[in-house]
Amino acid sequence: LTSSLVTPADVESERNVVLEEIAMRDDDPSDAVHDLLAERMWGSAPLGRPILGTVKSIATLSRSVINRYYKRKYRPSRVVVAAAGNLDHATVVRLVRGAFERAGFLADEMEPDPARMGGRPPRATSGVALLERPTEQANLVLAVPGLARTDDRRFALGVLNVAFGGGMSSRLFQEIREKRGLAYSVYSFASHYADTGMFGVYVGCHPAKVDIVLGLCREGLADVADRGITGEELPYLDSIEAVPAVDIDSRSNALRSGQFDVIHLGLGADGHTAS
Repeated sequence: LTSSLVTPADVESERNVVLEEIAMRDDDPSDAVHDLLAERMWGSAPLGRPILGTVKSIATLSRSVINRYYKRKYRPSRVVVAAAGNLDHATVVRLVRGAFERAGFLADEMEPDPARMGGRPPRATSGVALLERPTEQANLVLAVPGLARTDDRRFALGVLNVAFGGGMSSRLFQEIREKRGLAYSVYSFASHYADTGMFGVYVGCHPAKVDIVLGLCREGLADVADRGITGEELPYLDSIEAVPAVDIDSRSNALRSGQFDVIHLGLGADGHTAS
């Protein structure tokens, strides 16, 4: 973290690893279709670009570019140190500060960078994108712009997502898989980013069933938009809600929750600005 050499040999080794990862993504239509969707919705905006990069961008990325990025971005003001267990906060701070100072990572006192908040959302465009592959299934994704990660309505959307396609008792799963047997994998999803979001549906089905499945998805989306969820679905949602309440006791989930607060909202454990 503090003194990476970014050697040419390491760069070439990792370049090959990432190229293999891109190839693995390309071999998985259910994965590739989500990158296609993001590109179609957000175009050349950052959200429209694949996280892995492209074969061309990875193949031409130089060691000097990577090293400059490392020097510019990996600074104490951007680092979040998380520790869990029977620890004393002041002791942890002293140990971390000492390690960073010995590595020359703390040239002078500095304040944490402000939380990265959203700006103007990228313009979302509508349309259809098609990726032709010789596969046994058609992988369908139907999506609309959603909510940013700081939008208070994201909690309501989370509940709606669970009821609509978030589990085996959800509407989509029951209608498309259990009742009609049209697909094995079917679900809805909600993604939240700094300045926008996405809500959508994924289904993998036989190519001959595409029209029927798309029709059912559109009908389901229209129905939930018009009438919302029903009273009969609430007991199911209550049981789902109890899971994260218990699971938050695990250290990994507690750390992930705190990580979101610090990095995205700028909050400390007490709900105030992190320092």
